[in-house]
Formats: sequence, structure tokens, C-alpha cells
Amino acid sequence: MDELFDTLCRMMEEKDADEDFRQAVVFAAWGRAVGDLQKKAVPVRLNQKSILVAVVNEDWKKYLESISSKLVFKINALLKQPLINSIDFYVDSTKVTGLQEPSLPEESAEACFDYVSAEIRNAADCIEDETLRYNFLLAAGACLRRKERLEKK
Repeated sequence: MDELFDTLCRMMEEKDADEDFRQAVVFAAWGRAVGDLQKKAVPVRLNQKSILVAVVNEDWKKYLESISSKLVFKINALLKQPLINSIDFYVDSTKVTGLQEPSLPEESAEACFDYVSAEIRNAADCIEDETLRYNFLLAAGACLRRKERLEKK
């Protein structure tokens, strides 16, 4: 796979490489540069030497803006040429939503509640927002279930 990516980068050095090809290779470099962050940020368009990236929320936008110079350096290093000068981030969760990990099936989610102790349930009663309380208990149960499964291995 590395050889294929290197070949694509060399092909892009040609002056005749069209914009769609350049964008595809830059987007592939983006994926390699950011790794798992692809679940939170997706490149949308290449504008000359700038990548336009959709992010899932404002917090991720601020974080990615703070490390954008490192990302530019990493992408250019992968491309073996200085093709990117900047990255512009904007919030659009609809562009990123399709890449999110699927949620637990309902029966699997409900099974997580079996792992929540009465003590945790009582503590959760202090949470007034029902949705927040439900998500807290679900997360606690999933964490406890995972911990139990790891201890069995």
C-alpha cells in the first residue's frame, strides 16, 4: 500500500496532473496524517494549496486549528512536496456523521444497564436531564461490561 501511495505522489509531480487527481491524493495523505481523527474531520475540497475540512463540532474545530501547522507539515512530508499551505476547518456534522462508528443495537445497549450497580444508579438520580442521565448510565454500564470482559481474558 505504501508503494502505491508513493507512486501516486510521484505521478502528481507531473504538471499535467488534473485537479481531481491531486485532490484524491491529498485526501489520501490527509487520512494517513490524521489517522483516527478521520472520524471527527473529513476533507471536503482542495482549493489550490488549501484543504477545506468539515469537522463534527466546534471543539474539534478549535483543536484541529491549533495543530493545523503540524498537519500541513505532515501532509506535505507524505506527499514529498509542499502542495499544502493551509487547512480551513468548518463545522458540519452531516459530512462527518456517515463515518461515525455505528451505535450499539438497542438490545445490546439495554444489556449494559445490567452492569450498573445500585450505588451508581442512586448517584445518577442527581442528574436532572433524563437524556443525560440515560447516556451516563449507558456509558457506565458499557464501561463496566467491557472491564468485566477484559478481566475474563
